[in-house]
Formats: sequence, structure tokens, C-alpha cells
Amino acid sequence: MALIAGNIDWGMRIGFAVGIVGALLAAVFSSLNKKLIDNNPPPPLVMSFTELFGGVAVCSLVLPFLLWQSPNTQLIPTNMDWGWLFILAWVCTLLPYYLTLLAMRYISAFATNLTINLEPVYGVLLAAVFFQEHKDLNPQFYVGVIVILLAVFSHPFLKKYFEK
Repeated sequence: MALIAGNIDWGMRIGFAVGIVGALLAAVFSSLNKKLIDNNPPPPLVMSFTELFGGVAVCSLVLPFLLWQSPNTQLIPTNMDWGWLFILAWVCTLLPYYLTLLAMRYISAFATNLTINLEPVYGVLLAAVFFQEHKDLNPQFYVGVIVILLAVFSHPFLKKYFEK
């Protein structure tokens, strides 16, 4: 992440730290999901709904404290925002999460976490394409992308090599 976000303003270090903690929690979460799926799995849609609803509930509990700090924050989405929220919720969150739960029946939690590590890559690339946010992509970003892609795509080969 230091390579991808290497030129961030250190005034944003709290956000960077929250992102790192979030990645750690996501790894733990995936491992716990794998244990649940291996033992006695509920249907993936039930599991998705329960876990995502829990996330909404926790975020809703935090929301009043954030509004208290920034009372002028606009929370009502505009018409354009609703469209993007729909796409992000269904196509970029619910569908991949559901497919991940299905795939976890056949792959390890480690492999799942490796593929989840591609999220910053496609997130930044989608922002570059759709919102013309490509101006800040420096060579460090591309080196970081290559490191992540090498880690993700070399894992199956290395696993096979070391199992022999």
C-alpha cells in the first residue's frame, strides 16, 4: 500500500491507518467466513444479507457521532448519487461478495484474501476511467500494482511447486 498510496499527504494518516486496520479486519473476516463455510454453511444469500446488514447497522450507530462533528454534511444523495450507489451496492459489493462466498467452498481463505487484494487496483483504475482521476497515478502506483498482481497470480504456481 505504501507504493500505491506513496505520495499521500501525511495529514491523511488517520484515513490511511483506518484503511490498514480495515484490511486486517477483512482478512480476519474472510478467515472466519471460511471456517463457517467449511463447517455448516448457511445459504450464501442468507449469509450475505446477514453480514452486510450487520455492517449497515454498525455504520448507522457511528453515523450520529460523525454528524455531530460535521453538522453541515449533506446525507441525502442526489439523483446521480442514487445511480452510482445502486451500481456500487449491487455490482461492486453484493454480487462479488456472493460469488466470493460460493468460491470459498472450493478455495482457501488465503487465496480469497489474495484476490481481495486486487480491490485497490481496480478501484483506482475505475476512478481513473470514470472520473478522470488518472493525473495522480505515478510510477510508484504501477510498481505497487505489479507487486500485487505478482502476489495474486504467482500464488497458485508457488503453492503447486511447494506441495511437490
